[in-house]
Amino acid sequence: MDVRRIVQQASQTPAVRRRLRARATQVAARAKATAARQGLRQLSADIRVEEGTRPGTKAQGFQRPYARVVAPGAAKYERGTSRFDKYRLMLRAARAVSSR
Repeated sequence: MDVRRIVQQASQTPAVRRRLRARATQVAARAKATAARQGLRQLSADIRVEEGTRPGTKAQGFQRPYARVVAPGAAKYERGTSRFDKYRLMLRAARAVSSR
């Protein structure tokens, strides 16, 4: 019995992908709402969830599904610059969802 193959197959099941998508959707919704409340409507509109499978090139061929929240151009709002305040929207959204 190859444990590695069993874990690989288990990580690719629809249930795992559904749970990853559900968590990412919760984080995205929280980040969108927070951005809209802060007056960052363009950033709020740009937030989305991406799904896929990591290629497994570095983990000895182990491929894992992922669902991530993407917000193009959010770095200046996350960390702040001389022109933008530091909002930390993604961090706050992820922490709020994980504490439930």
